[in-house]
Amino acid sequence: MQKTEINKLVVWLQAIYPSFKPDQFMTRVWAETLPDVPFETAQQAVEVIGSESNSDFAPSVLRIKNKLTGAGASLKQQARLSFGQISAGKKTAMTPVEREALTLIGGSWAIRHSTTLDFLERRYVDIYQALSCVDHSVKLLRQGNENGNGTRV
Repeated sequence: MQKTEINKLVVWLQAIYPSFKPDQFMTRVWAETLPDVPFETAQQAVEVIGSESNSDFAPSVLRIKNKLTGAGASLKQQARLSFGQISAGKKTAMTPVEREALTLIGGSWAIRHSTTLDFLERRYVDIYQALSCVDHSVKLLRQGNENGNGTRV
């Protein structure tokens, strides 16, 4: 996240959580912890965390990062984060699922030349989720086959 986006997130968090009092050190740590996360994605993660915990205190930066990338991250959140990184030009290495989803929406060219980025993001997220499920199923079948319990793949 760029400094302007971190500042926007901090102001937004202060409006929602009046007890949230960041300083310069805290905002620098947030920027270092969430370097590739677009503002909108971080905002969505905070909203999800807020609805789950119903706390009067702002979530920590590590809780936000774990919600986006850790075990608590849904496929949809992972896909949105991935699309945000790709569309911002910050994604250098891609998984096969990310590469295929990007190809199916028209590749980087479509992102750079699109006037409907929201539409492309929705398509990317849908495709990413579907491909992730297929990828997971294939891995399970292969694992079962290695154990002598599955169908031959």
